[in-house]
Amino acid sequence: MSDFQLPMELPRTDVALKDMYSANPMARYAAAMSLAIADNSFKDKAVSALVVLAGDPLEQIRSQAVEGFAQWRLQNYDLFSDTEGLTKSLIDKLVKDESPQVRSAVIGNAGLFFDNPVPVILGAVADVSPGVRACAADQLDGCDDIAAIDALKKLLNDNDDEVRLRAAIALGKNADSTALKMLVDLLLNPGIYFLFVTEAVRTLALCSEDATREAVYKKATGLWGSLDIKAMCSAALLKYTPSDSQPVLKMLESRRRKIRVAVLQALYELPDSSIAYNVSKIVKNASSDIECSLALQVLKSIKMSDCTTGLKYLESVKDTLTGDLLEEWKEIYNS
Repeated sequence: MSDFQLPMELPRTDVALKDMYSANPMARYAAAMSLAIADNSFKDKAVSALVVLAGDPLEQIRSQAVEGFAQWRLQNYDLFSDTEGLTKSLIDKLVKDESPQVRSAVIGNAGLFFDNPVPVILGAVADVSPGVRACAADQLDGCDDIAAIDALKKLLNDNDDEVRLRAAIALGKNADSTALKMLVDLLLNPGIYFLFVTEAVRTLALCSEDATREAVYKKATGLWGSLDIKAMCSAALLKYTPSDSQPVLKMLESRRRKIRVAVLQALYELPDSSIAYNVSKIVKNASSDIECSLALQVLKSIKMSDCTTGLKYLESVKDTLTGDLLEEWKEIYNS
């Protein structure tokens, strides 16, 4: 099947347990999706059914079965305890599946399937499929294992552009000079890889090497470029030494709600204590509940990295909130 469309509605679990044997591949696919989110009362039957679907002739269904296993693992279901359910040998088989889509699904969830996922992910670094190699690079992001870092350095020279970018994003946090240069080049000249720019900026912010600051500043303050990218770069500048808050403040104080919302979304991903007061002003003066809620979420992110500052400015806005926003505030403050 070359054109695989998602079903409009998923069947009930009891129906999915029957549809998994259907001659219609879309019915089996919908069943696999439904079984991944079944009620806990069906968990044993659902997982056993996914085991069957993991052997389906169609790669899309096998891949969805793997995603279903991952969903159950996220709920702390022990896939390997029941001999009638999933066995380790099945996962070992799926990681070597003939389909790159299935192999990518296993690698993308390796942390849920293996006690020590790094060796498995490293095995995918040399996969014949660039999609699998890109997935492996993504999964090695943040890994301090020497072998993982060496593997990412090799992937910087991969013959596939996406693989190289994924490796650069993963390795940039280690301040690797080659990776940082690639990310700066991507930022200034994104081309068809525009979707990677936000991740690149996030990596540059977390690394915050002085050598990359000029490129981030140029993108934040330039006349041309996506609003989301400008917002992310403006937020990233707060991470550098010395930091530059002017672009962020300019966006937060804009008369256009679209601009304020964009920078609040960026600050949620890249929170910084230095901007907490200005965000609290947004909460107090927001022209819409959505904008106010976004600002509260930014204060939540700040609280997670700097509890004292986050609580201070959350307390300062409490009396201005009512209804659902006050309930949201309570959840954030007490979390």
